[in-house]
Amino acid sequence: MIPIIFLTQFWIFAGLIISTKQILNLKSNFKSFGIILLSFLIIAFLSISFVMSRMNMLPVNQIS
Repeated sequence: MIPIIFLTQFWIFAGLIISTKQILNLKSNFKSFGIILLSFLIIAFLSISFVMSRMNMLPVNQIS
C-alpha cells in the first residue's frame, strides 16, 4: 500500500510542476518546482498556525 501512495503523491507533485510550467510559460522545471515548494510552505505554515490558534497553543495567545 505504501508504494502506491508514494507513486500517486509523486504523480500529483509532477503534474503540479508541469502544469505550473505550462500555465506561467516558464522555461525551467526548477522555477516551477520552486513556485510549488514555496506555495506548499506557505500553505503548511498557515494551516499549522490556524490549527494552533484554534487549540489556543500559540504563544501570542498566552502573552495577552
